[in-house]
Amino acid sequence: MEKRKFPRTPSTTPVEFIMDSRSHPRHMGNISPGGMLIRTHEHFEPGTILALRYNVTEDLQVKTKGKVVHSGENGLGVEFL
Repeated sequence: MEKRKFPRTPSTTPVEFIMDSRSHPRHMGNISPGGMLIRTHEHFEPGTILALRYNVTEDLQVKTKGKVVHSGENGLGVEFL
């Protein structure tokens, strides 16, 4: 059985990731204190750094960076930096 540092919470919150000055609006698959799954069919190499932007509430937007830890058919696994 796989052990994780943090429990994941399912989420369909919109998220935007930015790479090479290009915006990619998508949706989360889940989120935890350590990272998130972004639903996309795009593939990026592990280690790729992304700028991330999403709203926690209508009045609270989070801007942070993350590192791609895996890329597959379910989307991008991103670790918060």
